[in-house]
Amino acid sequence: MWITNRILCLMTALVTLAVSSVALGSATPFVIQEKAPELSITTTPSYDSKIVFRGEEMAKSSFELPVTLSNGNIEAGITSQTSSDFKSNLAVNYHASYAFTFDSFFSLTPQLTLYTRPKEFTSNLTYLSAKSLNKSLQHSHLEPGISATFNLSGIKVVPSYYYDMTLHGSTYEVASHYSLPLLNLGTELDFFAQLGTLKQTRLTRGPDSLTKSTHYANLGVLVPYQISQNVTLSVSWVYEQNSLTLEHANSSTSITSAVLKHTSSRVGVFTTGVSFRF
Repeated sequence: MWITNRILCLMTALVTLAVSSVALGSATPFVIQEKAPELSITTTPSYDSKIVFRGEEMAKSSFELPVTLSNGNIEAGITSQTSSDFKSNLAVNYHASYAFTFDSFFSLTPQLTLYTRPKEFTSNLTYLSAKSLNKSLQHSHLEPGISATFNLSGIKVVPSYYYDMTLHGSTYEVASHYSLPLLNLGTELDFFAQLGTLKQTRLTRGPDSLTKSTHYANLGVLVPYQISQNVTLSVSWVYEQNSLTLEHANSSTSITSAVLKHTSSRVGVFTTGVSFRF
């Protein structure tokens, strides 16, 4: 709960600071800056030593293939993930967003994501807990969200909120990004960090659903190397730390809910990929 409260306080403070700074520092009102329409397609096939999503380790080594279509402020795409043996664990996610860019300091991005699992990740804790109760997980879920981006002297701070309409849960995140140029080497160090918390109350189908609460944090660095104008190689490493609690509501007893699992973990994730832009 302390992480939740800190994230909420930080998000409120950042939004208040941004609005106040722009309102006091500029005599002109906000004007949305439309990017010039320029259709592009980007794909980044990559290898991940683990799949960790919002504080939960979903699977071991895997391949990921995102394809993103962008045109000005609009972006849409599809991302697939599968285990490295190509025999199990398949997720296909669809997303769309529109960036309202007000100036170089502030932008606002509403977004919508549809998560689907044609083949469920069968080694993660949520799946195993549902199986122990003879329950089935929701295999698709829809999640609208909104992110604000603040550029603070070269550091990007991005508070975000998401609400999963299928799993009935909110996610709060605060992320930060900073790039350190390495001009002599023709690359840079992209540092990033994130704090997040979520609670979802309808993970399984039918009554007496499984409930999940997660608090997570990560810290990492990415090194990109531009091979050509439209091809970039990247390598990254992320340290992940999380706390996860799974509870089961049981309407047939006087107990409102019982804790099934409570775990804390620390993992490192290595990722490498090649980005192609068309």
